[in-house]
Amino acid sequence: MAQVCYFFNNDEWDVDKLNSVLPEEMVAEILKIPLNTSSTNMAYWVSTSDGDFTIKSAWEIIWQKDLFKRWQWRGDLQIAQAWGLMFQRASPPSPKIFSWHKPLTGEFKLNVDDSSKHNCQNAAGSGLLRDHTGIVIFGFSKNFRLYISLQAELMALHRGLLLCIEYNVSRIWIEMNAKVVVQMIHEGNKGSSQTRYLLASIRKCLNAISYCISHIHREGNQVVDHLSNQGHSDKNLHVLS
Repeated sequence: MAQVCYFFNNDEWDVDKLNSVLPEEMVAEILKIPLNTSSTNMAYWVSTSDGDFTIKSAWEIIWQKDLFKRWQWRGDLQIAQAWGLMFQRASPPSPKIFSWHKPLTGEFKLNVDDSSKHNCQNAAGSGLLRDHTGIVIFGFSKNFRLYISLQAELMALHRGLLLCIEYNVSRIWIEMNAKVVVQMIHEGNKGSSQTRYLLASIRKCLNAISYCISHIHREGNQVVDHLSNQGHSDKNLHVLS
């Protein structure tokens, strides 16, 4: 079994060696991963988005294995009442209003989203850039093929930032309904082995512009959500302007 360093050529990937053992499409994905041969090896916990181990994620794995299936009393009303637990009927939630808000004059707003079809392991992404009057500067959608939802969200954000730079847009308010991605950007998380290169590429784009990023509920991101669903039928990047 070859070690990863076998495929290094100084500080770059050895493309010939990669092509000799892997299919072309897999090599293309590996070449997107930035190399830093001076960094030390790091352990990543695959069950969290940032690669850090948490007790919560470990418990989630245990519960998924049905290890407590024989613990049949859980949720039993008589036992709960014997322990003095009170059950109350939940009150109906109050209605919430979601809407899109314009950016400040001279700024632009980039909304991005993904759409995942679990039955075919297919994820697409999209984005829309509008100015302070709400006029659309560009929109895009793309089928990302076999990617998990988090990767699709990151790839949609990355593609949107690349287009913003291409359009010479430098003051951007980014909105997305993937709260975990917003947190990763705010907290400077390096990400797991599956998302690390994407986050590095995103931060490279963010360093070239002035930006803020915030979470928006899917109900307030309807246009981009619709574009993401359309993205499943796109073979290549589809840009609207």
